[in-house]
Amino acid sequence: MSVNCEMHTSQGRIDMTVETSRYIYVIEFKVDHTAENALSQIEEKHYADR
Repeated sequence: MSVNCEMHTSQGRIDMTVETSRYIYVIEFKVDHTAENALSQIEEKHYADR
């Protein structure tokens, strides 16, 4: 398993990724915002493309 924090992309910064042998999790932390806001940011900035 691999954990990476504050990964820079051309669209912004991914707060955290967790890579396992089967999956890669893209995590966006939010304070005073909803989970929907975090998911929207992941989609709008194409964090999963990395």
